[in-house]
Amino acid sequence: MIIVSQVNIKIIGLRYFFRYIFIVLFSVVIFSCTKEDDDTTINTVDITGEWNCHDNESANGIYAERNYIIDISKTDSNYIISNYASLGIDVTAYFNKSSNSFTVELQDVDGFQTHGTGTFSSDNKTATFTYYLDDEQINSSWTNN
Repeated sequence: MIIVSQVNIKIIGLRYFFRYIFIVLFSVVIFSCTKEDDDTTINTVDITGEWNCHDNESANGIYAERNYIIDISKTDSNYIISNYASLGIDVTAYFNKSSNSFTVELQDVDGFQTHGTGTFSSDNKTATFTYYLDDEQINSSWTNN
């Protein structure tokens, strides 16, 4: 009989031990969780519309600045810049936007090969853009009207 009661005591002790371990592990898991930063905040400022552009370029030792207005519109799959590089209101280029970054893939615009990359500010009110017309690099800053 003593053996049976010692076995019962060991089994009861193991049950409490496993319950204790379960509660401790469960508590560690629950209380160690922290709220992650929410980087998925949707930006409510639309990038479509008129933008003031300021270009800086340096070609063959000559530095030039240019100010002009572009218009950005959106299609189902990408965005369109009208008056791209101040080449005329009917001259357009397409770009893709992912988060705050955007890319003008290599394309022919009014006889120029162009491509570039840029970044919109977190509030979508300004942007910086580095692009190429043929081999000439142009740095541009944009301000949303």
